[in-house]
Amino acid sequence: MKFARSHSFSNVRVEEGPAPRIGRGEALARVRVCGVCTGEVMPWYVNRKCPTVLGHEPVGEIVKIGPGLKGRWKIGDRIFFHHHTSCGTCVDCRRGHPTLCPEFHRTRLEPGGFSEFVKIPALNLKKDTLKLPAGVSDEEGVFIEPLACCVHAFRRAPVRKGDTVLVIGLGVMGLLNLQVARAMGAKKILGCDLRADRRRLARRYDANAAIPPDPASLRRITKGRGAEIVIVGPPSPSALKFAAKSAAPGATVVLFAPLPPGSKAGVDFHDLYFREQSIVTSYSCGASDTREALRLLARKKIKTAGLITHRFGLDGVGKALRKMWKGEGNILKAAIYP
Repeated sequence: MKFARSHSFSNVRVEEGPAPRIGRGEALARVRVCGVCTGEVMPWYVNRKCPTVLGHEPVGEIVKIGPGLKGRWKIGDRIFFHHHTSCGTCVDCRRGHPTLCPEFHRTRLEPGGFSEFVKIPALNLKKDTLKLPAGVSDEEGVFIEPLACCVHAFRRAPVRKGDTVLVIGLGVMGLLNLQVARAMGAKKILGCDLRADRRRLARRYDANAAIPPDPASLRRITKGRGAEIVIVGPPSPSALKFAAKSAAPGATVVLFAPLPPGSKAGVDFHDLYFREQSIVTSYSCGASDTREALRLLARKKIKTAGLITHRFGLDGVGKALRKMWKGEGNILKAAIYP
């Protein structure tokens, strides 16, 4: 089979090798399409994983099943399969942190979604592989994992009645977070981005208003209060600093993406303390999050039309990563068709 291996962020090569062999309780899936995650366009994050085959937003179909799976799965099943899964019983899982589970970090797809075929390990197949209903297209299925990350974030910072939510960064994840905020019951949903075209786009994806990162604009819209929940998409200290200034008394600021190692945020913890504000992080998603994401997609609560703007074959993986990293033109999200 063919696969796109990243030797560094700027060095991606299409290579050939044998398809993975499967064992008991495992399955082999043909990848129909795999989304490019915004986390895969952070060079510092990718380089520390290399060499590797990226791709963890796959939709595929089962082409081979191992012993022990008779009756549960069948050849031709169209599925989403998660790249990690948690045990559900360790102390971290019991405390509601499945992404901290040791099993979550041990499990992984072989070799990755940017390939023609993928082995789904037994634990991943058992605990976080979902059959796609007929009403959910392949490209809608690509959004299960990223949408689940948004669901996870709002579970880390639950919406209360009457809350205003501010989403900073209106790329594809920001546009999904706007919609999840609506689904979770937020009263007012605001978007924030440096780019005017992204602010205009936000109105199509459930934002009541979209503003530049200007404190005066936010104060005007919220009558001086700020937002009760602030989702910080851009992995930058300046975005986090603006988020802290945008938060209402008692608010929660959610760090949705990792800052580079050694980053200094410049947040004033004096004000944070006396305003009883919280900063929480939200890392990836668990099995209950992916199930909720699929439920939202199946019930058409989330609009995905127009979010995938570019499509490539395996030989275009490197180009897709670079374009999304630089935010070139109108790109929001790329999808890979092996």
